[in-house]
Amino acid sequence: MKTKFTLPLAAIILLLLSYNHAIAQTASPRATVEPEAYDFGDIEGDSTVTAYFLIKNAGTDTLHILSARASCGCTAVLPDKRKLAPGETSSLKVSFNPKGKSGKQLKYVYLETDDPLNKRLKITIHANITSN
Repeated sequence: MKTKFTLPLAAIILLLLSYNHAIAQTASPRATVEPEAYDFGDIEGDSTVTAYFLIKNAGTDTLHILSARASCGCTAVLPDKRKLAPGETSSLKVSFNPKGKSGKQLKYVYLETDDPLNKRLKITIHANITSN
């Protein structure tokens, strides 16, 4: 008697799990950032420079920005919003202070999100410090 019900029960459970997985995949946030890289060009060593980036939720569920940080203390990161509805965009302010640095600089900004396919966004910042 147990074997009669085991196969149909297993098939039903598998079908329900597949359905739940498909629903989870269709309703999820999708994080994008533009541009992915920015070059400040030649800057003087005593002037802080700022660039703005566009964060977009291209998904079908709310996107949460869990953290925003830079690879160096000389770079400040400030997201305008930490929660974006589907289709919503927001700005990300990135300021670079070159004090005490010289020559070519390469810095990174990292955004941690709850996008299941792109949990970590990376932005590359370039600058060339001409004088202090």
